[in-house]
Amino acid sequence: MNARELIAQLTHLSESNGVHLEDIEVYYRFDFDSDIEDVNYVFEDIFDQETNSVLESVVLTNKSE
Repeated sequence: MNARELIAQLTHLSESNGVHLEDIEVYYRFDFDSDIEDVNYVFEDIFDQETNSVLESVVLTNKSE
């Protein structure tokens, strides 16, 4: 999933349920049988190999640095 797809899905969910994005909590599960984990931070993850200056991915986590 890329960032645009994530934003589009979150926007669709908020609009179709009549709530604002700031009212929706974000959690993570490895699968439907696993426990819920809070998501509190977004960190830079991988930059391009050639110049190491173009952000290519981010990580959602529940820990600060």
